[in-house]
Amino acid sequence: MARTCPSCGTEAVADDAAHCHRCGAGLDVADAPWSGTEDRSATGDAPGKDSTNWAMGAHLSAFLGAWVALAFIGPLVVWLIKREDDPFVERHAREALNFNLLLLILVIIGLAGSILTLGFGAILFLPLLVIAGTAWLVLTIVATVKAANGEEYSYPFNIHLVK
Repeated sequence: MARTCPSCGTEAVADDAAHCHRCGAGLDVADAPWSGTEDRSATGDAPGKDSTNWAMGAHLSAFLGAWVALAFIGPLVVWLIKREDDPFVERHAREALNFNLLLLILVIIGLAGSILTLGFGAILFLPLLVIAGTAWLVLTIVATVKAANGEEYSYPFNIHLVK
């Protein structure tokens, strides 16, 4: 029989689970020290508000540089600042950095192909750019929401240039 989390109301996956898979709260009343608003980073149960804010910033900062094809700068700065201090932020910033570097490489390849084919490559490149731009926007928003919820996220089709 599955139990319901006293903190968020989510039904537990297994009846022997000690913590909620969604919010991390203890499933037994005696084991539920968190109301869902406290900073849990000190105990390692879940990332705290500061961690989730930095992780969200790693993803959202890509929007700032996207207008000049430098979307990787924001995640790079967050990764360089927080990589030693907070593993949760480091993972999110590294993931965002790698994803934005991948898209930069694809844009450079598309532009080079268009130039080398005297513009004929643009017939293929421009529709792919629209699709990639839409996917970038949606996936960046999804990653930001996951970071805000204290969850891990990996971009699909990501390469890992920065380890």
